[in-house]
Amino acid sequence: MKLNWSLEGKVILLLTVLVSLTLLIVKFYFIPQVDGFLELTMEHDMKRNMQSFEKVIHTVVTAADQDEQVVRRALTSISRNQEIPVVLVRSQAIQRQYGEGNAEIPQNTEWQQVFSSGNPDFHKKDGDYVYVYPLKAKPVCQNCHRAENRIDPIPLGSVLGLAVASTPQQTLWDNKLFFFVKDLFFYNLLWIALLLFLVYLFIRSWFILPLKRLHKTTEELDEVEEEESFEFETDGRQLDEFSSLERRIRSWNQNGKNTRSREGP
Repeated sequence: MKLNWSLEGKVILLLTVLVSLTLLIVKFYFIPQVDGFLELTMEHDMKRNMQSFEKVIHTVVTAADQDEQVVRRALTSISRNQEIPVVLVRSQAIQRQYGEGNAEIPQNTEWQQVFSSGNPDFHKKDGDYVYVYPLKAKPVCQNCHRAENRIDPIPLGSVLGLAVASTPQQTLWDNKLFFFVKDLFFYNLLWIALLLFLVYLFIRSWFILPLKRLHKTTEELDEVEEEESFEFETDGRQLDEFSSLERRIRSWNQNGKNTRSREGP
C-alpha cells in the first residue's frame, strides 16, 4: 500500500518529526545531563560543608589547648545534636585509645573503603545522597592521639574518623535550579513549537497556497486543451503539487512536440 502525500502533508510530517526528535533528545539526553549536573552540584556542596565542619573541629581542638576532656565533650555534643546532620565514625586507632564511646563504628563497605583509601565517597543509598568524608590527623591532633604502639604521635594524614552526612534525594527535586532549568526548557519547547507553527504558516502562505493556485490553473488548462487530446499521465499515482506540476509541464511539452510533428514542417 502506497501513501499519497500532498506537499502540505509532507511539510506537516516534517515538522512533526522535528518536534518528536526534539522530545526524544530532551528525554534521553538533556534531562539525564541536567540530573547529572545537579548531582555533581549536590556532591560539591556536601564536600564544601564537610570541609567547613572539619575546620570547626580543628578550631575546637586548638581552643581546647590539649584538654582532651573538652574535645571529647564537644565531639559528644556534636554527635548527640539531632540538628547537626553529621554522623561521626571512629577509627580503630581511636577506639583502641578511648573505647567506642558515643561515636559510630564502621558498619558498611563504603565506610571501610574511605578508611582504607583516605578519599571521600559520594553515593546514593536508600533514597538518600550520602557523603563520607575522612577526618585526617593534623599537627594539632598529634598532641593527644598516638600511633598503634601507643607511644609515638599518630602519623599526619592518618584517618582518625569519618564524618558522614546524608541528604534525601527529594532535596534535589525541590532544588530551585532543577525547576529553573527544566521549566526553562519546557517554556522554550513551547516557543520552539510556536516557531515551527509560524514556519509552517510562512511556507503555506508563500509556497503551498500559490503552488495550489498554480496547480488549479494547470488543471483548468488541461480541461481547455482536452479538445486537442493532450494527455496527462500519472502512472496511476496521486502526486503532490510539485510533482503534478512538473508532470503536466512535461506532458504539455511532449504533446506540443507531437502536435508539431503531425502538422509537419
